[in-house]
Parts: sequence; structure tokens; C-alpha cells
Amino acid sequence: YEPVRVWVQASIDRYFFREPYSYQNTIRKLSREMSAILDLQSLLTHLSAAIGQTVNCETVDAYAKDFASPLYRRLASWRSVPDEASDAPVFDETSAIVLAMAEQRRYLLRDEILGEEARDARKELREVSADFAVPLFQDERLAGFFLLGPKRSTDPYFAEDIDLLTTLASQAAIAARNAELYAQFVASERDKRRIERLASVGALAAGIAHEIKNPLVAIKAFAELLPERFHDEEFRGEFADIAKQEIERIDELVKRLSGLAGPREPAFTTIDVRDCVEETLAVVRAQLQQAHVSVKTQYSIESRLVAGDRSQLKQLFLNLFMNAIEAMPDGGELFIKIENQLRPSGRMIIVDIMDTGKGVAESMLMSIFDPFVTTKLSGSGLGLSICRGIADAHRASIQAKTNGSEPGLTVTLEFPASSRATSLLRE
Repeated sequence: YEPVRVWVQASIDRYFFREPYSYQNTIRKLSREMSAILDLQSLLTHLSAAIGQTVNCETVDAYAKDFASPLYRRLASWRSVPDEASDAPVFDETSAIVLAMAEQRRYLLRDEILGEEARDARKELREVSADFAVPLFQDERLAGFFLLGPKRSTDPYFAEDIDLLTTLASQAAIAARNAELYAQFVASERDKRRIERLASVGALAAGIAHEIKNPLVAIKAFAELLPERFHDEEFRGEFADIAKQEIERIDELVKRLSGLAGPREPAFTTIDVRDCVEETLAVVRAQLQQAHVSVKTQYSIESRLVAGDRSQLKQLFLNLFMNAIEAMPDGGELFIKIENQLRPSGRMIIVDIMDTGKGVAESMLMSIFDPFVTTKLSGSGLGLSICRGIADAHRASIQAKTNGSEPGLTVTLEFPASSRATSLLRE
């Protein structure tokens, strides 16, 4: 008799939308799913559908408090039978449903609300076609609620349904709080980045003003004296030389700023790093001779191919070579080493650029690639920042380290070898 009774009961329940559910399994499954959702609307949408499908009700509406106003707005809804979109009712803090849940600190079942004082709450539930209201409490405040329509089987909400829904509401309140905290964190991070960008713009403006002011002051001083000493040939020659030099300084700064603000889209091809190094050394040959800097190179005989933009890589090496030359005003040695190494992440092309100059303090090594950080009295602090931008565009790393007990600095670049670099750059 018992197996037959269970089979008949299950068949009838299933036919009339009364298929039983496992309380423990449902709680466990939905708790796990809620903990992984960090967006409030997504959380309420997912939970509304899960509740509707579990208890087989006709409708589920999820409301959340708009903390900028006294209103509770619908953020999610679920319908057993899709219907035409309709305007969602809006509740405020004076709503009878809201007041009843806030005062009683419990759910509202329309058929169980007794007494004249609860008449308005019953009326509101009837107006929105809801049989059951489940509150979401956070820190003693009503943060939201679910409104459930009638069951499709026309059954009332049983004790097991009430236990399930109130337990889910408690966990949903915690998950909603986590979602709110995550949204606040994202917003604070966004504000932080905005402030950092504004600070960078301020630093950029200050740097431009400082760098351009000095040459303009020199030009202005000569221009003011020019009417008085116009017939002084020596003065005119000196003025022409100074004006040319200072204008070139401004032009160089503008070029560096252009490179920092938005370099052109790189055109990647397969390049031998040695060719870029040699071509750049030819450009700075005169400066090397004037500074009495000798050059030594050591190139690997293995492949030195990378995926890169030739002009940008030459600009990268030019900035690094000029920095090295300026660090050795009394002469020294520039040593360039290129080797091919196999790393756990793949094959890499390593370029070391070492000078025997004054070096950099250990405390500055982590920041020398940031904009406007410089150890030079007249430097703009943009050259190494541009180097970092070019390296990033090539999926390469760049870092600086001291030469230990020896004077000078070594800058190390690590490029993905050509086959790996090409696949990375296509991502």
C-alpha cells in the first residue's frame, strides 16, 4: 500500500504543480549560488526565478530600498507565464506593507493578517496580486522584500514554504549587503582612479609649465635687450644661438609629451632586436664621442627576433642610451648585451643596457619609470615613462637595478620571442 500511495501522491502533486522539493538541497544550492553573485540586480533576478520555480507560484517581484529617497523600487521580477510588461508599483516608507513588516519584523501572509489595523496591508497585497511578502532586513532596517503571487496549485503557503523563504531571505539580505559593499568598493576605486588621473593631469600641467618657462624666460630676456643692442653683431649672434637652442628644448619636450599622451598605433613586424640597437647606436654616435663614452656589445648567436614596431623600439633604445650618456658626463662605458633565454613562461629575448655612471638610489628604482620622476636637475622625467609605455605595448617588461658594488645602472628589457610574442599581441 505504501509504495502505491507514494507513487499516486507524487503523480497527483506533479500534475497539480505540487511536486515536493528538498528543503536542505534547495538552501544549500541557492546559498552557494548567491555567494558568487556580486551585483544586486543580478542577485535578485536569479533568486526571484529560483523562488518562483521552487514553490511554483505565479509571480515573484523583488524590491530594494532606494537609499537616496524613501522609495522601494522593483529591481527584478519573475513570471510563470510571460506577460506583457506593466508598470511596477512603487512603495514608500509609509506603505501599509512596508510599515507592517518593519513593525512586526516578520513576513506577511495575506490570509493570516487579522484585525482592523492590518486592513490596509491586506488591501495593498490584494491590489498587487500578492499572497506573501518576505522582508529583507539589514542592520535593523528594511532593505527590501519579495512579493509572491498565489501558488499555481491554489494551495496556501505551508510551513515548509515559509521556513524556506524566510531562510533564503535572511541569506539574500547578507548577499545583498555584500553586493552593496562590492558596488561601493568599485565606485571608490573608480573615484580613486579619477582622482589619480586628475592629479596626473595637474602634474603634467605643472611639468609643462616648468619645462617651457625656463627657455621662454631666456628668449624673453634677449628679446627685451635686442632693440638696444640690435647693431651689436656679437649680441645678435648669441641671441640667435640661444633662441635656437631653447626652441629646440621646447620642441623636444613637446615630442616627449606627444609620445606620453598617445603614441600612434604600433605596426608590428618580426624584428631582430640587434638591428634596432645598432641603428640607434649610429644615431647617438656623436654624443658618445663628445661624452667620451665607449661602447661594448655582446650579442647572442641564437634568434633575437621579436614582434615589434621598429620606430618605437628605436625610440625606446634612444631614450635609454641618452639617459646612460647623460649619467656619464666624465666618460665611461656603455655595455649592451642581448641573449636568448628559456623561461617557464616561454622563450624570451633579454636586453641589458649597463652604464658606469652615477647610478640611482635604491629608494628610487621602483619609481623611475613614473612620469616626472627624474634625478636630473634639468630633466623632465618623461623619457623613462615613455620607455615603460613602449615596453608595455610590446608585452615586454622593463626594470632597473644597480650594478652592485660597481658604479652605474643596468636597465633590463625582456621581450617575448617572436612566435610567442606574435600570439600574445593578437590577444
